[in-house]
Amino acid sequence: MRTLPFRHLQNCGLRRWLGIFIFKKSKDGSGKATLSASNGERTYGVVYELDPSELGKLDEFEGRDKGYERDDDFIVHDQNNTKIKVTTYLGEPASCDPKRAPYDWYWHLCLAGAERNNLPALQIERIRQYTPKEDSKSARESREGALKILEEIGYG
Repeated sequence: MRTLPFRHLQNCGLRRWLGIFIFKKSKDGSGKATLSASNGERTYGVVYELDPSELGKLDEFEGRDKGYERDDDFIVHDQNNTKIKVTTYLGEPASCDPKRAPYDWYWHLCLAGAERNNLPALQIERIRQYTPKEDSKSARESREGALKILEEIGYG
């Protein structure tokens, strides 16, 4: 699994957005996380700092122009309700399919991230509401990397 050097800055809230976990179709046949505009909703996430020289690598890792578009002017709110402009990746509508389920290892990785970053219980429950599917390809590089991370953090 590819990783980039980054630093956790803070948790944030997103107004009028709903974190949808399963809609973005992945080339491996599973669903991946994305956000969807939704009036009256709020979702939560984490803001990280990354050296700008690493943005090209992040584009590749996140699948820019392969189902995700990068938004460099995305607004989130910090815990004091101050607006912050961040970069995020959004699933392109043509690449979204609500019937796609996440692989179990990806689902656990998302859940562990939400729990370890102390996101609100509502956000954690939103992740738990999805039923993951087993990845039949046990030697998948991304699966092995995710399982290694989960083991390193003692999740399980």
